[in-house]
Amino acid sequence: MRTVYTSGYCNNHSDPHTHMVTLENSRNLLMRLMRDTNANCIAVQGTSGLSMAYGMRMLDMLKNRKLLPFVMVRKDDGHHGSPVESLDFRTQKIGDYLILDDFISSGNTINRIIEKMEIDRDDTDVTCRGVVLYSRALEPEHSFQVTEHRFMPYETERYLKVWK
Repeated sequence: MRTVYTSGYCNNHSDPHTHMVTLENSRNLLMRLMRDTNANCIAVQGTSGLSMAYGMRMLDMLKNRKLLPFVMVRKDDGHHGSPVESLDFRTQKIGDYLILDDFISSGNTINRIIEKMEIDRDDTDVTCRGVVLYSRALEPEHSFQVTEHRFMPYETERYLKVWK
């Protein structure tokens, strides 16, 4: 037998009530930001990103709300499928987009998402308009604070608004 422990990294997904609050708080901000920035999709990566995307989709279905347009960005190219895939089971046009992530440590996840979403550093048709960090959205009355953070996709300096 093997003992498996939980970590702080997974705690906001393991408690159903906390996860629901995080989903609602993050969804409300994403809806507002999509209107304000004209973003037409939300990019996620990894297990935590997918748990947020699918969690929001399930809540939206239960509450008969419009589904948010999520795309999944694969961590590496060793998987089946393409590097970026629609979670809507249909072809999706990507223009301006938001990134939904859990926290910024080194910024490498954000850099990788931008590089795979925008494919070419000179492509201006597909542009990240901001990053939403949901790791602090656990409290019912959480108010996201906006800051600016430096990222280095394609080893080019870029500043993006970050809501956390």
